[in-house]
Amino acid sequence: MKPLAIRRCGGEAFSLLELIVVLAGLGILASLAIPNFIKYLQFAQIDEAKSLLNTAASECLQELRRSSDDSWKNFQPEALKARKSATEGGLPALPGNYQYQDGKDTCEEVQIYDPAGGDTIFPMLRFRIDASGRVFKDSQYFNDESKTACESWGNCGGSESADYLIQCKADQAACDANYSSFIANQKDGGPWEVGKWQGTCKWPADNAAGCVTTKIWTFEGAAVSSQADYDKKYADRFGQQCLDSKQSAIDNFNPKGYGTVNLPECNLYESYYDGVQLDCNDASDCATAYAAAQEKDLQEQCLAAENAWKISGVNGKFSEVGCTTKWQCSGVIYSTQADYDASSCGAPACVPEPAGCIPGSTSRKTRCTKTC
Repeated sequence: MKPLAIRRCGGEAFSLLELIVVLAGLGILASLAIPNFIKYLQFAQIDEAKSLLNTAASECLQELRRSSDDSWKNFQPEALKARKSATEGGLPALPGNYQYQDGKDTCEEVQIYDPAGGDTIFPMLRFRIDASGRVFKDSQYFNDESKTACESWGNCGGSESADYLIQCKADQAACDANYSSFIANQKDGGPWEVGKWQGTCKWPADNAAGCVTTKIWTFEGAAVSSQADYDKKYADRFGQQCLDSKQSAIDNFNPKGYGTVNLPECNLYESYYDGVQLDCNDASDCATAYAAAQEKDLQEQCLAAENAWKISGVNGKFSEVGCTTKWQCSGVIYSTQADYDASSCGAPACVPEPAGCIPGSTSRKTRCTKTC
């Protein structure tokens, strides 16, 4: 019997061995190409999912602008209505292995994930919208190959990143609003202390981001960053003579740092306590503010003196002018003399004289022993 052969063009035939080698080579090429092709399809499905969520976010923003209440939160975008989750039928599935996480498919929050878990190539994708129309995206990857896809969606750190950004931006808005309101309603002068936002709301979290107490001056509804800049603006507005008169009055305060500047011709009425300008407008207002500052100062002094007394551990009475009297016994603080006397540090119990004692007697039987 002749061996199996396939003829080449020109009449020559392939041997069985040659055919096996060719098929083996094709098999190796297929084993290399097919996984790459599958991965290409998976990344295309991730891109399709991102596009789907972006379309949904756009619909949500339009619905938010149309709504006069919170009904937009429960609105399901048409882009999502056309795609089913694992428990729905009759509609095309979400791209790849994606399913809705806990039914989150409305404008308040949309989240899709691969329920297979493990090191899935499909990163979790999510967006949330707040009432001001800001869109917060976040993602989380489970396979290093999809890290880039995660980062390109935004805030690649899972829910922690989006939660941080939402809270950070809310804190920034509150800080900025308070700062603007303070400046708009503050009288000329300073320095004042007010919170001002610093840093940036970004992920990973910016540790410097926050509403930091800042010292500013205000002049005619605008913030000024230094005393020198304030003095220049004031001098330009009212003249150097008024500024010099004000400074002369402050320099002559007795004691230094405490007093009132009253220069009607310069449109000036200011009070200072311990070198800090008080927030007041006229004589009555400033008198009230001065008394409040004085009371606060006294309370702080009393608190410092009382804390030092407590730390010293000295038993007995604490009494400072203007402060609340207290007593201490072995670290326990008492608010009344009676409570202190009843403690181990109080007056000893009265032992009455025995019957028949003779004053001045040294005899054990007749001497007096009263101790109170």
